[in-house]
Amino acid sequence: VAEWISRMTHGNAQQVTKIMSLLDPQKVEKFVKPFLSFISRVPESDILRNSVLLLDGAKVIEFCQNLSLNILETFTKKLNDGSSLIHKFAHGAAQNSFNIILYHLPEDQLKFSDEILLDNCGQNPLMTAIGNTGAFFEITSRAKRQGDLGRLLAHRDKFGWSCLRWACRVDNLKVVKTLIGNKDMALDWSSDLDPQGRTLIHLVSSTGHAHILRYLLTLDQQLGFKVTKTTCHQGMTCLHAACLFG
Repeated sequence: VAEWISRMTHGNAQQVTKIMSLLDPQKVEKFVKPFLSFISRVPESDILRNSVLLLDGAKVIEFCQNLSLNILETFTKKLNDGSSLIHKFAHGAAQNSFNIILYHLPEDQLKFSDEILLDNCGQNPLMTAIGNTGAFFEITSRAKRQGDLGRLLAHRDKFGWSCLRWACRVDNLKVVKTLIGNKDMALDWSSDLDPQGRTLIHLVSSTGHAHILRYLLTLDQQLGFKVTKTTCHQGMTCLHAACLFG
């Protein structure tokens, strides 16, 4: 029944609510409502598929409110792939859509560094927002207000990668400059090593992100090119990495 409702209404919250009002209340509570919550079925389920895939925050919130779903629980519960809806929206939603989601997630009940928001790879929403500049700044602004920014930035995922390393990897120079140059963040980029002992200059040399490489080399010049001369555990310098992969 729930699957049929979702297909016939295409996830329209008002139509779903109207149809459900015609059903046996006990069956709705026991079978239909849990299915429609899409807490553990997105994105495989057809429920609100378009709204979720299109990252339409307003429609998802409307759907939750019409079905009296707990919005905080809905957005923090793990999906089949180990992430949450917060991860999905942080990764690709437009800033206004992401802001709608944040507005309905109380600051006193949720911090982005909370362990409940780590996906199967150990990544928090800030790491998934690295390529989405608007979401990145919204998350860091909230974390600063909560006094949680340091903890959020210091986190490393199961691969030993920091948010700064991911920013270099996805080629987001604006975020890289913010993480290093902003006085509230000021991450020590020169000591950021992965488990193989590779520096950030190793990374961007191997990925071919030339503008980030130029920025880091300018910073490293002030350190006497200390980072540039660093070798990883395999004995490779950043020049080796550039020749092999970049």
